[in-house]
Amino acid sequence: MSLEKVVRPFQSGDVFSPRVLPPTQPAQVVTETDPSTLAWSGGNSGDYDQGPDPWVSGFTSKWIEDKSRRVTEQVRVENPDDAEQYIEVKRIKQAVFKRQATGEEIKIGIDDWD
Repeated sequence: MSLEKVVRPFQSGDVFSPRVLPPTQPAQVVTETDPSTLAWSGGNSGDYDQGPDPWVSGFTSKWIEDKSRRVTEQVRVENPDDAEQYIEVKRIKQAVFKRQATGEEIKIGIDDWD
């Protein structure tokens, strides 16, 4: 029973006649004597340019951080498997945000990271 009889029970016989597929081509093995190589070069001076802030449509910030009052600490982050692999980062302990319109300030601080 074909699916056509389920979809169209009023249809007499098969709508589609069966076809024989042509034989497929045998697989061909391609051997490369000269493999392709991709090489590129580039460079960067390593200079960082802050540039302008990204443009954001319709967004105005009401609070701006006073970075002169930011309190940070130097933290050493080590690889748990090898203590000789580490980086040192500055972690923000306290930040002060100021509202432009009213001069109101909010202090945000982290008590303990552990």
